[in-house]
Amino acid sequence: MFRSNVKYHIAPYDINTMENLFMIAGVISVIFIVCKLIESNMGDRSQQVKPLKYTFRDGVIVFASACIGMFAYNQIHQLTSNSNMNDASNVFTNGPDF
Repeated sequence: MFRSNVKYHIAPYDINTMENLFMIAGVISVIFIVCKLIESNMGDRSQQVKPLKYTFRDGVIVFASACIGMFAYNQIHQLTSNSNMNDASNVFTNGPDF
């Protein structure tokens, strides 16, 4: 009945994109863990030091957050890059022909 030129779909990721996503998220989480370890070693010695399991747990949370954030960004970027904002809309403005 009605045809729309706008196509909404979620493009599947190819394996290279997913590998890049996990690699970038891994680098982000490793940098976070290293910074946390440096902070705990350089900090005040009078304070009680957190066990390493909490630092690695926070690193896993950072990894998951980076993956989700980059995935959401890529999906939104694909939707906005596929839409043609410069094209005129197909709107019927005349009187009906019946």
